[in-house]
Amino acid sequence: MASFLSALPTAESGPPLLLRGIEPGEEVVGIGRDDRTLYVRRLAQLPQKIGRVDSVTGQRQFWKEIAPVDTAGVENLGSVTIYNDGKAYIYNYNRILSDLYLVKGLK
Repeated sequence: MASFLSALPTAESGPPLLLRGIEPGEEVVGIGRDDRTLYVRRLAQLPQKIGRVDSVTGQRQFWKEIAPVDTAGVENLGSVTIYNDGKAYIYNYNRILSDLYLVKGLK
Protein backbone atom coordinates (compact mmCIF):
# COMPACT_ATOMS: atom_id res chain seq x y z
CA MET A 1 0.00 0.00 0.00
CA ALA A 2 2.86 2.37 0.64
CA SER A 3 3.72 2.50 -3.07
CA PHE A 4 0.13 3.46 -3.95
CA LEU A 5 0.02 6.21 -1.36
CA SER A 6 3.40 7.58 -2.37
CA ALA A 7 2.33 7.58 -6.03
CA LEU A 8 -0.71 9.77 -5.39
CA PRO A 9 -0.35 13.29 -6.76
CA THR A 10 0.26 16.00 -4.19
CA ALA A 11 -0.58 19.68 -4.37
CA GLU A 12 2.93 20.26 -5.74
CA SER A 13 2.74 17.54 -8.43
CA GLY A 14 -0.65 18.33 -9.89
CA PRO A 15 -4.37 17.92 -9.37
CA PRO A 16 -5.73 14.80 -7.62
CA LEU A 17 -6.82 11.88 -9.77
CA LEU A 18 -10.44 10.79 -9.90
CA LEU A 19 -10.83 7.17 -8.79
CA ARG A 20 -13.48 5.62 -11.01
CA GLY A 21 -15.85 2.81 -10.13
CA ILE A 22 -16.22 3.32 -6.38
CA GLU A 23 -19.87 3.77 -5.46
CA PRO A 24 -21.42 5.67 -2.54
CA GLY A 25 -21.48 3.50 0.58
CA GLU A 26 -18.36 1.53 -0.41
CA GLU A 27 -14.96 1.59 1.24
CA VAL A 28 -11.56 0.53 -0.05
CA VAL A 29 -10.20 -2.45 1.90
CA GLY A 30 -7.13 -3.27 -0.19
CA ILE A 31 -4.96 -2.21 -3.09
CA GLY A 32 -3.59 -4.53 -5.79
CA ARG A 33 0.08 -4.76 -6.67
CA ASP A 34 -0.57 -2.85 -9.90
CA ASP A 35 -1.54 0.20 -7.79
CA ARG A 36 -4.78 0.63 -9.73
CA THR A 37 -6.86 -2.35 -8.59
CA LEU A 38 -8.88 -1.50 -5.50
CA TYR A 39 -10.69 -4.05 -3.35
CA VAL A 40 -13.97 -2.55 -2.14
CA ARG A 41 -16.85 -3.57 0.10
CA ARG A 42 -20.27 -2.17 0.84
CA LEU A 43 -20.85 -1.67 4.55
CA ALA A 44 -23.66 -3.40 6.46
CA GLN A 45 -23.81 -6.59 4.40
CA LEU A 46 -23.48 -10.16 5.56
CA PRO A 47 -21.99 -12.06 3.90
CA GLN A 48 -19.62 -9.28 2.91
CA LYS A 49 -19.30 -9.08 -0.87
CA ILE A 50 -15.85 -7.90 -1.95
CA GLY A 51 -15.32 -6.52 -5.43
CA ARG A 52 -12.30 -5.52 -7.46
CA VAL A 53 -12.40 -2.14 -9.18
CA ASP A 54 -9.98 -0.82 -11.76
CA SER A 55 -9.59 2.75 -10.46
CA VAL A 56 -8.61 4.05 -13.92
CA THR A 57 -11.33 2.49 -16.11
CA GLY A 58 -14.01 1.93 -13.44
CA GLN A 59 -14.42 -1.72 -14.51
CA ARG A 60 -15.77 -3.85 -11.65
CA GLN A 61 -15.83 -7.56 -10.94
CA PHE A 62 -16.95 -9.67 -8.01
CA TRP A 63 -14.01 -11.14 -6.07
CA LYS A 64 -15.17 -13.00 -2.94
CA GLU A 65 -17.81 -13.32 -0.23
CA ILE A 66 -16.50 -13.18 3.33
CA ALA A 67 -18.42 -14.24 6.46
CA PRO A 68 -17.86 -16.33 9.57
CA VAL A 69 -18.90 -19.97 9.21
CA ASP A 70 -21.51 -19.47 11.94
CA THR A 71 -23.27 -16.13 11.45
CA ALA A 72 -25.62 -16.46 14.46
CA GLY A 73 -25.58 -13.16 16.33
CA VAL A 74 -23.32 -11.45 13.77
CA GLU A 75 -24.87 -8.35 12.22
CA ASN A 76 -21.90 -7.10 10.22
CA LEU A 77 -18.17 -7.48 9.85
CA GLY A 78 -15.97 -4.89 11.54
CA SER A 79 -12.86 -4.12 9.56
CA VAL A 80 -11.77 -6.03 6.46
CA THR A 81 -8.29 -5.77 4.95
CA ILE A 82 -7.05 -7.47 1.79
CA TYR A 83 -3.30 -8.18 1.59
CA ASN A 84 -0.78 -9.45 -0.92
CA ASP A 85 -2.89 -8.81 -4.03
CA GLY A 86 -5.82 -10.86 -2.73
CA LYS A 87 -3.80 -13.85 -1.54
CA ALA A 88 -4.64 -13.11 2.11
CA TYR A 89 -7.29 -11.22 4.03
CA ILE A 90 -8.30 -10.59 7.62
CA TYR A 91 -11.56 -9.47 9.18
CA ASN A 92 -13.15 -9.16 12.59
CA TYR A 93 -16.68 -9.25 13.89
CA ASN A 94 -18.71 -9.06 17.09
CA ARG A 95 -21.18 -11.73 18.03
CA ILE A 96 -24.13 -10.79 20.25
CA LEU A 97 -25.99 -13.74 21.71
CA SER A 98 -28.62 -13.68 24.43
CA ASP A 99 -31.00 -16.06 26.17
CA LEU A 100 -34.73 -15.54 26.58
CA TYR A 101 -36.42 -17.11 29.58
CA LEU A 102 -40.19 -17.54 29.91
CA VAL A 103 -41.40 -17.48 33.49
CA LYS A 104 -44.96 -18.60 34.22
CA GLY A 105 -46.95 -18.12 37.38
CA LEU A 106 -44.85 -15.27 38.78
CA LYS A 107 -46.91 -13.04 41.08
